[in-house]
Amino acid sequence: MSDFEYRPVSFKDVLVEMTDISELMVDLAYSAILFESREIAREVISLEERMNQLVYQARIQSILGSRRVEEAESMSGMLQVSEAAEKISNSASEIATIILKDVKFPAKLRLAMPDAEEITERVVVAKESTIDGVTLGEQNLQSSTGMRVIAIRRGVSWIYGPDHRTRILDGDILIAKGPESGIVPLYDLCGAEIPPDDESPEAGIVTDLDRAVRLIVKMKDTSELAVGLAYTALLLTIGKSRMKWSLLAPGWMT
Repeated sequence: MSDFEYRPVSFKDVLVEMTDISELMVDLAYSAILFESREIAREVISLEERMNQLVYQARIQSILGSRRVEEAESMSGMLQVSEAAEKISNSASEIATIILKDVKFPAKLRLAMPDAEEITERVVVAKESTIDGVTLGEQNLQSSTGMRVIAIRRGVSWIYGPDHRTRILDGDILIAKGPESGIVPLYDLCGAEIPPDDESPEAGIVTDLDRAVRLIVKMKDTSELAVGLAYTALLLTIGKSRMKWSLLAPGWMT
């Protein structure tokens, strides 16, 4: 018997959350490697658990929505989407697990970060810090630091795509993206200390890795873009086919 509990939910809502989690997991997994961050790697593992719950919901919903052969054929496509999303989640988790196994990487990997389009940072909001109890809009965080908050973990719950009305509380874990120059201002606002650079001296001895390092950074940017485009294409296709979806179980896509 599954450890997950089924609850009625539209496939559209499930798909939207899968999109958010997939993009975030890919981003964080590569960032865990580039920063050699065990904290970010653990966030990926946490997100994988949520993704598994969503895949379960999607599978059950697909079965419940099938009453005729025609509907079953349509549902088979939805099941394939769920399986593909699960593969993305598992792959990102495998990348993050490398860090948790204490595998070391060359110093040039971290030095290549300026070549990446954006840097992803994880920071915990301290009590009575500048941003504690303030909304993102009131703080003008992106304007003042250059970093934008793409997700917030509050206890065991996640807030994806927070906007200017989202209020930040102490203990929140912010996942932010932006230029490297925004890291220090972000930590200052959150009342957090920047983690020390624990890079081992031996790592700098490795040579002739420039091309490999550039490839990893390129893979990070390309992977994030590919996942985003794939889900966008799927959502647009579903939007154009609403007449067909209306034949399915009531509330399926709404």
